[in-house]
Amino acid sequence: MLELTLDGLGGQQLGGDLAGLAGVEVRLDRTRLAGIPTVVDGPGIGGSWRIAIDTTGLAPGRHTVEVRAVGVDARSAFAVSYTPFEVV
Repeated sequence: MLELTLDGLGGQQLGGDLAGLAGVEVRLDRTRLAGIPTVVDGPGIGGSWRIAIDTTGLAPGRHTVEVRAVGVDARSAFAVSYTPFEVV
């Protein structure tokens, strides 16, 4: 289970600005697993999501989950977080 929490207020306090959130992408070993749009009722600024990831078919060894927060302004870079894990 992957739990994502984006804290808009915390991001604004650290960076000084807060861009609208267009969506969140989740990738496992560079393969896109989920894309969650957040602009249906206007751009989001944060939120929490839980995503179930089936790891039973993964080969033993090191793998990486990548989460991207994509802003509504195409000129701004997306925020990214990597989480490595190992299948034994």
